[in-house]
Amino acid sequence: MTLRPPAITRRQLLRRGGALGAGLAGASFLAACSATPGGNAPSQPKAGKVTTDPARLGAVTLAQWDRFTKEAFPTRYAALEQLRSEFQRKYPNIKITRVAKTTSELANIKLSLASSDGGPDVFALNNTGYSAAPLVKAGLLLNLDPYYTAYGWRKRIPASLDAEGRYRATGHWGDRAGHLYGSGLFLSYQLLQYNKADVDKLGGLPKTFADLEPYLAKAKQRGYTPFMIGLGSPQNGSHSGIYLAALLIMEKWGADNLRRWVYGQPGISLDTPEVIEALTTFQKWGRQGYFPANPAGLDPSSDVVTSFAKGTGVFHYNGMWLNPKIAPTMGDNFGQALPPGTHDGASGPTIATSAQLLASAKTKHPDAVGAWLDFLISPRAATIFLSHGVLPSTFVNPADAPDEATKQSAQLAQKAFTSGNTASNLQGAWPTGAADQDAELTLLLAGRKTPQQVAQAFDTYRKEFLSQL
Repeated sequence: MTLRPPAITRRQLLRRGGALGAGLAGASFLAACSATPGGNAPSQPKAGKVTTDPARLGAVTLAQWDRFTKEAFPTRYAALEQLRSEFQRKYPNIKITRVAKTTSELANIKLSLASSDGGPDVFALNNTGYSAAPLVKAGLLLNLDPYYTAYGWRKRIPASLDAEGRYRATGHWGDRAGHLYGSGLFLSYQLLQYNKADVDKLGGLPKTFADLEPYLAKAKQRGYTPFMIGLGSPQNGSHSGIYLAALLIMEKWGADNLRRWVYGQPGISLDTPEVIEALTTFQKWGRQGYFPANPAGLDPSSDVVTSFAKGTGVFHYNGMWLNPKIAPTMGDNFGQALPPGTHDGASGPTIATSAQLLASAKTKHPDAVGAWLDFLISPRAATIFLSHGVLPSTFVNPADAPDEATKQSAQLAQKAFTSGNTASNLQGAWPTGAADQDAELTLLLAGRKTPQQVAQAFDTYRKEFLSQL
């Protein structure tokens, strides 16, 4: 297999994003703010003092900044617009204005939140965890705990996603003992997508994870590309090579361990026998030709997806948000499943995370913000999201799905959340995680790094980022 190594080093990739991550003006910004978390923030709402009747709040205008434009995210855009319209009809005293921002502009949102009153009341960040962590530490976000309690959000949100929006004052996230700053919006989770015709010819799906490797060997022997992955720079944030590496890590090490590592919790390292074994398997699968030639040259969000939709590859472990790009082409040949588990009939771990909305501590209308966020995770909102083919980060009724592919994705999501066997994105551990991990995994497949060296490199990146919080 011919592999193209990355053109820049790990250190260059990390520094490219700046001290606190891509586009975040961390050091200079924090120097201009109070060194005490929350020092310059207005008083936060307290439990028991929340107004949960939006009609009593008077005339209010809330500004929301997000990147979900009609061109880039048509289904998410349509769902949010319908929800905004319904909320405003229900509460005509509250107006929601949505302002489209690029990922780069949102990455620099700290300066807007700190230096003026012209920033948003509500906003969405890409990869909320590491992006929001410095904002929490600087006291720039609204603590949502009072609304979580007043509206009973605990009953609506899967426990693993509930933890994603929680932060300690240090900025470390994913800790259920932390305060809630992020409210879930869309669900992002990975499924084992497969070509039904190929799987039928190979005797059906593998029954357990242990059956998967000999299954891939059989597929390769019969002339199939067993697993479609890409390690190139994606156009829209799809990272099938990293997702597969994470799946192997979860299978050997456990989803809970990976979740704790991604969330930056102390006392945990990837340099373990289980993780090294998982990365060894990833390297071996590459050497045995289970992946397409030159994964580093394939964009996982376009090249890989297009090839898989047109019939190349038996399996593709990627996000259900790609259904609209795959299902119309594959038709009835498009299959979805959770990864196989340890015994027949069991499902294994998978990746599940959510895009989140955050609120500025400077908002003059915190109760209106709370009402809007509550509406976005209401049963009505779940129905609307699903009707547009978008999975919300709450429990849903799969029957509300507009097509069979989305319905099946929703059913599998419910099963995954019921098991609790999920972890967050591996690349979400630090700001340049996706580029760094693609580069490291490319070196691994090329034989230029050992599995242990890759595990240690991931640890080093994570430690460098966490040390700057």
